[in-house]
Order: sequence, then C-alpha cells, then structure tokens
Amino acid sequence: MGRKPLMILSGVAFAISIPIIALSQGFGPLFFGRLLQGISGGFIGIVVPLYLAECLGASNRGKGTAIFQWLLTLGIVAAALVGIYYSYRVQSVAAASDAATLFAFKNEAWRRIFWVSLPPAFSSSSAALPSLNRRAGSSCAAAATRPCRTPPLANCPASRARAQ
Repeated sequence: MGRKPLMILSGVAFAISIPIIALSQGFGPLFFGRLLQGISGGFIGIVVPLYLAECLGASNRGKGTAIFQWLLTLGIVAAALVGIYYSYRVQSVAAASDAATLFAFKNEAWRRIFWVSLPPAFSSSSAALPSLNRRAGSSCAAAATRPCRTPPLANCPASRARAQ
C-alpha cells in the first residue's frame, strides 16, 4: 500500500475510532476503539512526514514538516484545553448537584471530549483526498523518489527549478 492510500486509511480509521470510543458501554469496545485510535494515530505520525518529504522540494521540505509538527502540537494543546474545560464543568456540576447528576455528567463529559475530535479527524482525512488524483507515475514524482545523485529529469519543471 502506498503512502497516499495509507494516509487516508489512517485518517478514516482514526475517525471511525471516535464513535466506537464515545458510544462504548463496556471495556471491550473502549479498548478496541483506543487501540484503533492509537494505531491510526501512529501511522499518521509516520506517513504524513514521509509523504511531505517526498512531495516537497528541498527548499520547502523543512517548512512543510515543521508546519505538520506545529499543527500536531496545536492539536495537542487544543485537546488539553478541551479537557480543562470539561474538568471545570464537572467541578461546577459537583458543587451544584447531587451524586446521581454528577455521575451522569461525568459519564457524558469524557464522551464529549472524544466527539470534539471528530471534525479535525474528518478534515485531516479529506485534506489528503486531492492528492490521490495525481498520477503516481508522472515524471516529477519519479524524479522526487530517485536518489539525489541522479541528474534531474529534463521534462520536469520542478527538477529544472531546483537545478537552477
């Protein structure tokens, strides 16, 4: 399987894991959803930088992978902020309600944290879809995957621009 299909498959698997986790009513589905989420997140963290390094020119390769890492870090910070928000909501419910209401709210709060991650999961998967329309065998793609020692292809505009 190539990098592009693996990127999309990983994004879709990550998106599928969210409802599995959020709707779970026992240990088995929760474990399976978290396992699927961890595996797909691991693939995303490996395949996307490889794909960026392959597709971007030498002058933009560092920028592209840095932007990916920055967005990944931004997502981690956003997830922490969502967790903090729900922890304060739980505290306010605990101060104003009885034990049954608090238990019900806690049960919904952790599920809502996962539901919040669904739109970014879909947007990251759909962002990779346009790249599937490109021809895998084009001369520019072939030039990008050759070792650096080989001369650039003459009919590839990107190779000519890099050579200058």
